[in-house]
Amino acid sequence: MTSADACTRRLEYARVSELARTLAETEVPRPLHRAYAHAVAMTMTTLLWHGEPALIERLFARLEHVEIVNDETPARMARLGITASVQPVHADPAIQPNWRTQLGDDRVERGYPWPSFTAAGARLAFGTDAPTAPHEALVNIYIATTRRSATDRSLPANLPKYVIPLASALRHATLDSAASFDADTRIGRVRTGMYADLVVLDGDILDADGDLLSISVARTIVGGRTVFKKE
Repeated sequence: MTSADACTRRLEYARVSELARTLAETEVPRPLHRAYAHAVAMTMTTLLWHGEPALIERLFARLEHVEIVNDETPARMARLGITASVQPVHADPAIQPNWRTQLGDDRVERGYPWPSFTAAGARLAFGTDAPTAPHEALVNIYIATTRRSATDRSLPANLPKYVIPLASALRHATLDSAASFDADTRIGRVRTGMYADLVVLDGDILDADGDLLSISVARTIVGGRTVFKKE
């Protein structure tokens, strides 16, 4: 590492430390947005240096857009109780050429390693990245469970070793996402006493033979009231 690199890294640590102190004063839970390996590792180290586990959990319950991590990071996240919040749409093979070009090294073979988080005992939460990304929940689950493109189905799967089983993907998109911000006693599953926020599909998602793109939302219910009904 050059002296310039060291100065830059110290500045990065200082910035994250300042953010942690500011958020601690507000006492408002917030996710931390870090996408790449160095940033994630830097964040983990900073949190270990500048906070106790309870403080870390309150301030940084989630790391958003976790796309690349080193081998140690999933286990560190599990120990700290930090959720890996990811958006499967970002792994769509149709948009990988630019992503791979920007990285330009062997990290491209470790992109979006979702199973590594759950294997280490960390919580994994799926989101859609709406409104900045075009794909909705079912399409994201399709990409998560196939690593294939939702826009160009002729493309090969993107690192298929990282596929997620359908049952796990559904949990990551519902209960695990709710639990990542302490809302799993209100939302995230269908149960007596929980909020009646749910969707009705026009097909059996568990019997779609891998083709989730053929299923669509027939009805959306919020607070027990229908707010959308497919014509």
